[in-house]
Amino acid sequence: MTERKEDVSSISKLFVAHFNFKHGKQISGFQPEAIDVLTTTDLPRNFNQLEEVIEYAVMNTDSSYITSTAIRDGIEQTTSLAYANNIMLENNLSLDEMEKIIIENTLQHYEMNQSKAAEQLGISRSTLWRKLKP
Repeated sequence: MTERKEDVSSISKLFVAHFNFKHGKQISGFQPEAIDVLTTTDLPRNFNQLEEVIEYAVMNTDSSYITSTAIRDGIEQTTSLAYANNIMLENNLSLDEMEKIIIENTLQHYEMNQSKAAEQLGISRSTLWRKLKP
């Protein structure tokens, strides 16, 4: 993707349309600074990470346009999750241990807001609550 910077804007707009439909949002596009961030940032996981960044931005944007802050937050989130994934795999953690770490990190990210954490994790609040029980 690094060699196809001119395509980033077009691909990103397609992702916005897709995630608008998927998440029932009505985002019109990007603020110019957001596109600048996307085209000047090297995304180590290329296309997959771009898709994850855009989905994160769509899910966390309440206005009509995605901001550069939403893009930066999405990049940080997708990069740190990939890093955390590698750490978990290298340390031979069980699925239950990994799930617990992911839930705890997501809750911390959303300042212990269980509704937002559950939405980000793609589970219901009651499922999250059950997984938090000792």
